[in-house]
Amino acid sequence: MGVLGLVVMTLLLAREQAETKAAYERERQKAREAEQNFQQARRLVDWFAKVSEDELANIPPLQGLRKRLLEATLEYYQDFIEQHRDDPSIRDELSASHARVVKILTELAALQGASRFFLLTNPVVRRELQLNEEQRRQIDELAETFSHHWRRTSRAGAG
Repeated sequence: MGVLGLVVMTLLLAREQAETKAAYERERQKAREAEQNFQQARRLVDWFAKVSEDELANIPPLQGLRKRLLEATLEYYQDFIEQHRDDPSIRDELSASHARVVKILTELAALQGASRFFLLTNPVVRRELQLNEEQRRQIDELAETFSHHWRRTSRAGAG
């Protein structure tokens, strides 16, 4: 009876061990898939940021799209930093993410300033503000300088 009990216990223990090992392997596979999905998402977000910085920066009519891409990218990086702030194994990646957030915030601030400035070129806004002729002339000169600079930068970026 004792030997039979020992055999049954050994079989049960072996079965339990096999199930534990299989569960562990399933979890490792899920972790690998999650990491692959994360890396794929990261590459896509990095691509959004790069397109926004390199391609859309020089196209004034697309600044609204650029702003939305930058805001989505910013949200991703902020979430990433928040979720991984205590993980020392990815310190370099966190540092790079912090730098990216600073750069995006700077670009968004510049975009906001530019959009406010270009409101001043709208004839309706000018009438509402009751700008005098000298103020209108200065705004026109600044807008022309800005547009000239934008076109020159755009050509340089394309070359």
